[in-house]
Amino acid sequence: MSKVLKNILFLVIIVILAAAAYFIFFAKDEAGQPLLQRTSVLFGEGPQLGERSQFLGVLLNIKSIRLDVSIFDTEAFKNLDDFTVPIISFGNEGRPNPFAPLGFDEVLLEGGEIETEGTFILEEIEEPEETEEPEQ
Repeated sequence: MSKVLKNILFLVIIVILAAAAYFIFFAKDEAGQPLLQRTSVLFGEGPQLGERSQFLGVLLNIKSIRLDVSIFDTEAFKNLDDFTVPIISFGNEGRPNPFAPLGFDEVLLEGGEIETEGTFILEEIEEPEETEEPEQ
């Protein structure tokens, strides 16, 4: 390709990228609002104020709901069976505090004493030496 043709192709690509950037960031959509807009969340400014008042309205509607608790006194409710399965604990299911750093597990004993259980990280795991297989 000639040098002039390369320059023209480069210029066309730059113009296409600039036009795409303009339409993505600065063009207005069909409703006439920009695709990107700045809003402030300080002091209830912007569209958040309407959303907050709508949320408060829904919250107040939920607060005014009254439930009829007489259903719990009916014979049909009293005849319902409980089919829950008890969970059997086998003992050591995990750490007392799974969020504590390794090596700092503390268990509260019955007398109010704290016992520290050690959970340790092995610093370095030794890899087995590679043995050469005898040639056949």
